[in-house]
Amino acid sequence: METIVKASRPEQLLAIVPILVGVQPVESAVFVAFRGKRSQGALRISLPPDEHEPASAAAAWAIGTLCKVREVDSVALVVYSSTGSAGEPGSQLVAAALHAADRAGFGVRDALWVGAEGWGSYFEPESAPRPLALIDEALTEHRAQADLPDSPSITSLAEVRLPPAAYLAAFDGALDRFDPPPSLERACDEVLRILDEHLQPDAGQREPMPAEHAAALVALSHSPVLRDVMMLHSAFGNSAFGNSAFVGSRLESEVHSRDIARSVLPTSHAEDSAAYAEALEQASRLLIGEGPRPDRARLGRAIEVFSWLAGAAKELAAPALTVLAWLHWTCGLGSVAGEVLDRARELEPDYGMAELLGQVLRSGKLPEWAFNPDA
Repeated sequence: METIVKASRPEQLLAIVPILVGVQPVESAVFVAFRGKRSQGALRISLPPDEHEPASAAAAWAIGTLCKVREVDSVALVVYSSTGSAGEPGSQLVAAALHAADRAGFGVRDALWVGAEGWGSYFEPESAPRPLALIDEALTEHRAQADLPDSPSITSLAEVRLPPAAYLAAFDGALDRFDPPPSLERACDEVLRILDEHLQPDAGQREPMPAEHAAALVALSHSPVLRDVMMLHSAFGNSAFGNSAFVGSRLESEVHSRDIARSVLPTSHAEDSAAYAEALEQASRLLIGEGPRPDRARLGRAIEVFSWLAGAAKELAAPALTVLAWLHWTCGLGSVAGEVLDRARELEPDYGMAELLGQVLRSGKLPEWAFNPDA
């Protein structure tokens, strides 16, 4: 059900911004997009260096990105900085953003700053900073009207869950005993079976994932094919994109066995080479964020699962961390994804999928569904 929170005063908007972006912004600029009186979402970027050209480029990119959101007609801008004031480091970015917004035909509702000891408006540079307590009071008012989520820090979201020592010992033993399935087809079946069990809506109410299941997923995640299956199945399940067809096409490519590919394809497509190509193209598009929005609740459960796996896997965690980073990115949390990817690259500097996803993050690309707030 849609949650509506009214924010007619600037402190009310500031109270809701961290909830809109999903994290507590630090050294950041947040662009809030509006359609009429309703917010259509928010975009957070890190503050650029204090030179004119990077500020202009960052502002142009942010406003250009908001142009992709349907029916946006105005924006509000908030700069978060520990040195917060109406001056640097945000003033050049704000000036560039106002210019870019004007060229895009967007109205500007406000341009605010939040610092360590107060907040204010770039439109009122001579005014004394207002107390942060006003924002806290506004948030209390909002929470009295609606059940709102917390806004954790980027660092806390990027942390992995560290299982207790007894579980780690059981996991290590299960990993030593793990006997890989005799074929990629069987391995894929095992991956889907385990994920389906632990991505059910009631999964969070159960005991932690059995160590044998965790060991199997960690071991099998070192196959690029099965890692991709884990990513897509965690986000979309089987029905959204024909997982079996995708698996068939990747298995055929990796092991050059049409028999294996045929066994995981629907019978009606078993001899249709076009089905392989179509499935692979569709899956590839989903991996780069083009397609239907994943189920948010399922994504949340998947993040819990792969955070647990990464904590258990220790030095073997690069694939699990990469899956976890991708899941955060699908939620629109590119900064969180970047921190998780850094950990994956610390373990395996040359890990290919981590580098590919890193290129996506550095390009500023967001999932297509981020631009459709009604999806």
